[in-house]
Amino acid sequence: YVLIVTNGILSFLWFRVFWSLMINPSYYRNKLLSTILPSFNDNGNDMDNDNDMDVNDTHFQSILWSALCLSSIIELFTSVTRLTRSHPLQVLLFSSVRTGTEYWVTPWIGGVSSTAHLFTALCWSFGDTIRFSCFCIDHIVHISNHNTNNSFHWPKSIRYTVGPIVFPFGVLGEMAMVLTAAQLSTHNTVYLYFAASLWPLGFYPLMKQLWKQRQRHFKQIMTRGTPFTTVPSTAAAAAAHANSNHNKKPLIKQV
Repeated sequence: YVLIVTNGILSFLWFRVFWSLMINPSYYRNKLLSTILPSFNDNGNDMDNDNDMDVNDTHFQSILWSALCLSSIIELFTSVTRLTRSHPLQVLLFSSVRTGTEYWVTPWIGGVSSTAHLFTALCWSFGDTIRFSCFCIDHIVHISNHNTNNSFHWPKSIRYTVGPIVFPFGVLGEMAMVLTAAQLSTHNTVYLYFAASLWPLGFYPLMKQLWKQRQRHFKQIMTRGTPFTTVPSTAAAAAAHANSNHNKKPLIKQV
């Protein structure tokens, strides 16, 4: 039940971030689209003055920070207490890179409305909304006893399909933030370029672990068979096992 509650909370928090980026206000969405598609014409800019933009940036930064901080605390707690199989050091690396990038780099590149930051936040929010939602649904189904054979595997299948795609884009966004800060900085350029060069070193073990989890998940699906394959209940399996033992010939022949 702890994992249901925590994953549900985190999926809601990250969905708020995603909603703020893509739906309200349209300024963020239009800025991202105009960057990806140069031919896109931004006629729906609802930020008419600097005050409106500052207010919205402050609101967006607050909900992003709440999602980042709670994700870091909860994931580290569940990994240390063995509620999940995640390694605490990998969780610490993953969380510290995100929070450190948001805290130190974002102010250097023009704030939360900079294009590199918006793209990174979009990858974070989309990926973690999928990740925590799928884990929450998976735990609910597992506890509900409607699928005692664990054949209800599509939530994790979605997570382990979307995750390896979105995660590299999020890492590229973080690197883009650091490189942008290096270009705009006048004093710490060398250090920032060096920091950006370290990103692949942190990306490799995390991506390797994610890929292992994906392979293990789909290997289990192939071992169990199709999702609609029925497995005898525990009582029926015990009865069949007892019956087979009864029919077995004794190892030592009675004289």
